[in-house]
Amino acid sequence: MKFSSWRALLFFHFIWLLPITSNSQNVLKYDGIAMQSTRVIYPESAQKGVAFKVTNYSNMAYLLQSQVTEPNASGQKKPDFIVLPPLEKVNEKDSVVLMIKAINHKMPKDRESLFTLNIRAIPNQKKEEGNAARSQIIIATQNHLKLFYRPDGLPKYSDDEISKKLVFYRDKGRLVVKNPTPYYVTFDSIKVGNNIIDPSSLFEMVPPMGQQQYPLPENTTGELIWTLIDRDGGVTQQYTSELSLFSSLY
Repeated sequence: MKFSSWRALLFFHFIWLLPITSNSQNVLKYDGIAMQSTRVIYPESAQKGVAFKVTNYSNMAYLLQSQVTEPNASGQKKPDFIVLPPLEKVNEKDSVVLMIKAINHKMPKDRESLFTLNIRAIPNQKKEEGNAARSQIIIATQNHLKLFYRPDGLPKYSDDEISKKLVFYRDKGRLVVKNPTPYYVTFDSIKVGNNIIDPSSLFEMVPPMGQQQYPLPENTTGELIWTLIDRDGGVTQQYTSELSLFSSLY
């Protein structure tokens, strides 16, 4: 497959990247491009890799640039995953299947590891001439999807079991959540009394065997109600906690 026209677009035109991040939808869809899911579970046992489908529902072709990165990793670090093909054209009303493959299995064995699947969708544009070509703007979408590397042998917990193991307490102007499980925990919503935790802060997940803090007005009281994002990217049922499990830390 030849990409000479695509390379010309990338080289001569300004590309405006529009980042797309989703925290709760099962399928991520924007401007005609739909992702198979908002998150990827990569089992350690997947020796041949994990397939990920991208569908183009629009009336134009797109060029997909895909890679997996590690949050906060330096640019010098060797990649832990490859995506094949890293550069792929998806025609209108068509789909492609990307293959994600781990090339480094030296991740921790006692907990999940977090990565980001980055998929940039660059639309095909009609070639303009003269001043129109020089001023042409291409709007590309940059999709960031969570990828969880899951070692074999981790205990099997349902969403209900994980939720019951979480510990909540108030520390001045913060709600602290402790997660004793080997899995990342993502909240879709948290409400304490009449106070709703800022949804934008919930993008910060609670790491395995760690804790996370969320802003909460001091002296907040009331019932604690929350929902999680499940392993398929959907939203769980509501969970509640009695006040006895939600107390100040001194």
